[in-house]
Amino acid sequence: MFSKRAERVATCHRPVTFAPFFGAVFGLLGSGMADLQAKKRKHAAGDRWVIQGYDGVKPLARTILPKSRWPEPRVTVLLQRLVSKNLEVSDIIDASRPPRDTFHNPVLREKRSEVAGRLTIKVGENPYYVASLWKADEKDG
Repeated sequence: MFSKRAERVATCHRPVTFAPFFGAVFGLLGSGMADLQAKKRKHAAGDRWVIQGYDGVKPLARTILPKSRWPEPRVTVLLQRLVSKNLEVSDIIDASRPPRDTFHNPVLREKRSEVAGRLTIKVGENPYYVASLWKADEKDG
């Protein structure tokens, strides 16, 4: 079935086994998945941002993000982006002007406050989005 040359080559070489290679690869993947799951549990148990959107008093959206992955400046930019999706192009342009410009629109300016000992960042007028920082030991959030 095989030529004489193919038979000689087949008998001269040791069979190639991929078991060590695949064992190493799957071993790495296995430990990586365990590390990833441990990180997810850590983030779930840590401090978190609760982001809520409102149109007047009507809730628009609500989501929870881990503080370890979302620092304050990044959350502020996220809130500005969420507000800007409901604005006209001219409003976004005016909000991007320097604050001393006569045509500046402060709709995307952040307003920071502390409510009940909790940092709160608000962006927008109506609709508006609020991010509040909840500690790991607080249950509602």
